[in-house]
Amino acid sequence: MKRPTTTERKHPNQPIGFDSTGVARFKANAIVNHLVDHYPDGLNALAMHFMDTHPEDYTQLMQLIGYSVSGFGGLDSSPPETVAAADAIVRAMCEHQRAREFEQGKAESLAAMDPVTRDAVDEALRAAFGTPPECSPGHACLDDALGCHRCNCAPR
Repeated sequence: MKRPTTTERKHPNQPIGFDSTGVARFKANAIVNHLVDHYPDGLNALAMHFMDTHPEDYTQLMQLIGYSVSGFGGLDSSPPETVAAADAIVRAMCEHQRAREFEQGKAESLAAMDPVTRDAVDEALRAAFGTPPECSPGHACLDDALGCHRCNCAPR
């Protein structure tokens, strides 16, 4: 079996995360950023020199300097399949974050309820959905995802 050469292999994609302002960015490489910052002619000169002659290397450089995912998608040199993959990662990260925030909000809402209101919610849920499975002797837990607000059983 023939081993692929370095010119036949694709560059890996940088990990993606959110910066302090909530912008999705490729993870910057500090060494590459330092080199670019100290290149006498600047990033634009690098772009002009390499964008057309070495588009894969230029695309990788944009990821290595921490380019935003949305900005990366607007570059002519960005391969559509790489843009689509990065966009899919960001969408999944956003969905995951929204789900965590929703679950946290539910837990905080239940914890903030006074006991009389919680009992009224318990009663309304039992009337609407029946009695949930027992979480401790003589007590039915209402929310499997959060655990019970009465007996503090662990989430299932």
